[in-house]
Amino acid sequence: MGSRCHNLPFILVIFFCLSIFYNISINASSDWSRISPSDPNVVRITQFAVTEHNSEQQTYLVYDSVVDGETYLDNGRHYKLGFLAKDAIHGYMVATYAAHVVENPNPVLILFTGPL
Repeated sequence: MGSRCHNLPFILVIFFCLSIFYNISINASSDWSRISPSDPNVVRITQFAVTEHNSEQQTYLVYDSVVDGETYLDNGRHYKLGFLAKDAIHGYMVATYAAHVVENPNPVLILFTGPL
């Protein structure tokens, strides 16, 4: 549990970098809003990102939990997600990953990075 807390500041830095990459401001006046890591829809979207990444890259990641994220409604719902996943190839070691998924109406994986 303690190692998850150490990953949170790093995930926030990654979100900041992703926002610059996508030319998106994450200040108080932006349309991005925080998500609840326990929201069933957020969990479903994150599990989709892991499954899609596994399919595209022939990896064997196993979803663990959502740590943090934001959502934005534009031509579809955008999700920036920070989450933990286990790598089945490397002894199920937990690592931090980030993903950007757009749901309109079906989810599409835009970006997947990690382990961070």
